[in-house]
Amino acid sequence: MSATAAPSAASAATARSVLPVVLDVDTGVDDALALLYAVAEPRLDLRAVTCVGGNTDLPDVLANTTAVLAVAGATGVPVHAGEPHPTSGPAVEVGERWHGADGLMGLRPAAADLEGLERPAVSAEHAVEAVARLATTGGPPLVLVPLGPQTTVAELVCRHPEAVAALDRIHFMGGGGTGGNITPAAEFNVHHDPAAADTVVRSGARVVMYGLEVFEEVRVAEADVRRLESAGGRACRLAARLLRASAAKQGLAEGTLGDAGAVAALARPDLATSVRRPVAVHVGDGPARGATVVDRRAHGGPPGEGFYDVDVVERVDAAALAGHVVDVLLARYG
Repeated sequence: MSATAAPSAASAATARSVLPVVLDVDTGVDDALALLYAVAEPRLDLRAVTCVGGNTDLPDVLANTTAVLAVAGATGVPVHAGEPHPTSGPAVEVGERWHGADGLMGLRPAAADLEGLERPAVSAEHAVEAVARLATTGGPPLVLVPLGPQTTVAELVCRHPEAVAALDRIHFMGGGGTGGNITPAAEFNVHHDPAAADTVVRSGARVVMYGLEVFEEVRVAEADVRRLESAGGRACRLAARLLRASAAKQGLAEGTLGDAGAVAALARPDLATSVRRPVAVHVGDGPARGATVVDRRAHGGPPGEGFYDVDVVERVDAAALAGHVVDVLLARYG
């Protein structure tokens, strides 16, 4: 199957419009940056945030998420708890070694940091039901943006296929066709719950994969981190601390945007190029657990059973995307 450009990957109409989005997060360091950005980005209408176990356990994910939204001044954004544990059995790997015991490397805003701010309450409505309701209430189609394991999204696919059919797309951070980060074969989010990722890829929805091909490319230069530090706003200072902590943990000179880059590529499709490719998820155990197999053959035959068409983000303008995120944060919070 030959590769073709995704129908709206660089659509000027999409770039101009405001997209209604739900972020599904397992709030670690880069999810926190993504939340700050999504609240600030005028091209996005953040309808809700749903939380899933992944980088840390669900109670910490909820605590991190509500604290970051408080700093962002997003008290009115509904927060919903989703699935705490993977459908693929016990989690083989947790994100603690990258994100610390609390998921935010000890940088979760404390009570003193939140003085004078209102922290969003966690809704009693389960994340699956909330997304199903939002997807089917009319208006512009919703974009669902999973930034962690896709456990809750897979539950949505199974319980509310009509809601999945109503989505504009599922734009997820995960996978990659060039190897892994948590194992040689697999990226963390897919490795955590490969059965869930497989369910999403098979769902029939338009699926966009922002994977490791581009995830690690988008880094924030030291000069931009200093701009955030000197801006004065609490959200900018938090973003700078998160970027510095990420860089130090990875032994890099610059902080990686990670999940925030995935959200920015949604808001700025002119800075990202995706190609429709057949993709399969390895759901079994062993060294290939959680691998996403991307068929890039130019003139091969049919990809075979288990492959489904996915819009794979393969290139980004990394410097422009990082600079864009910093500019958006400074414009809103500086």
